[in-house]
Amino acid sequence: PVPRDAVESFLTRALVLSEGQWKGSPYIVADDDNQIIYADRDRVYVRGGSFDQPRYQVFRPGEALIEPGSGRNLGTAGIYMGQALLDKDGDPATFTLVNTIAPVRAGDRVFEIEAEHELYSFEPHPVPPDTDGFIIAQLNPDVTQITQYSSVIINLGAQEGLEPGHVLAIYGKSREIDDPISGGGVKLPGERSGLLMVYKVHDLVSYALVMQAERAIRLQDQVTTP
Repeated sequence: PVPRDAVESFLTRALVLSEGQWKGSPYIVADDDNQIIYADRDRVYVRGGSFDQPRYQVFRPGEALIEPGSGRNLGTAGIYMGQALLDKDGDPATFTLVNTIAPVRAGDRVFEIEAEHELYSFEPHPVPPDTDGFIIAQLNPDVTQITQYSSVIINLGAQEGLEPGHVLAIYGKSREIDDPISGGGVKLPGERSGLLMVYKVHDLVSYALVMQAERAIRLQDQVTTP
């Protein structure tokens, strides 16, 4: 069973956009008191869009998601900052910040709230044969280790046929050592370290939950068909 509280917040906050999409999204320009950072109940002004919903989400572009090996840019994941209530549409539009989890700044972006997906519709099943990818990011910046029920991003998405419920095995990196008897190098295979299940899919990347952790799991570990 999927522990709802482990992924519930990420279902509506799993945002990955291209550089062009980030640049084209509505953005906060200032507050009403000439402050540098903003928090709950602060009034802010937003440009770059037309607004007709009562509540929106605030994100900040994070670091680019880079594919190991190829160096391909897979997009930039958003860092969730909180919500904003629409007071008045216009140019700029007026909002009031609510439920912030970190200080908001000018340049942060405003998006409509995506409808929440129902977790219990997930049916875990293996990915197609010969599916191979890597863990490229983890979503909890306060935790250094990836453990059971950690949320991660992998470099596989809808273009590779992934869908919510797909299960992949996690393998540690292979390593080379010196043979103490015959000399020379020998490559040791990476051992299986756990299982993860995809719960939200974008074009080039997916969000996944570590369901089992049998040993240490690290960034750039391989994910493949169980």
